[in-house]
Amino acid sequence: MCPYGALQELTGKCVNYKIKIGSQTIKKLDIMRRIILVVLMLCMWTGLWFGWIDYEPFSAFIWKSASVIVLVIALGFLLLSTIITRPYCRFVCPMGSLFKIKL
Repeated sequence: MCPYGALQELTGKCVNYKIKIGSQTIKKLDIMRRIILVVLMLCMWTGLWFGWIDYEPFSAFIWKSASVIVLVIALGFLLLSTIITRPYCRFVCPMGSLFKIKL
């Protein structure tokens, strides 16, 4: 569904070695992901900061208009995805957070 998630998946297949993340660390990263989602939604609902959308790695696909910061973030998570399975999707992505909500 997501081009950046697919790219992370492909990048992850380039290296066979993966770091095993402990369950406690995953729980803490999951809490961080939820906090990020809540903060971003509050920023949008209150109108305080819509600019966070400009820092999504998706805009790196339009590299002529993407800022250097976005390109660095996108590249950083791609490099990290070689040793950790889809780190952006699992621990940062607001859409990934919405997909994980259990109703």
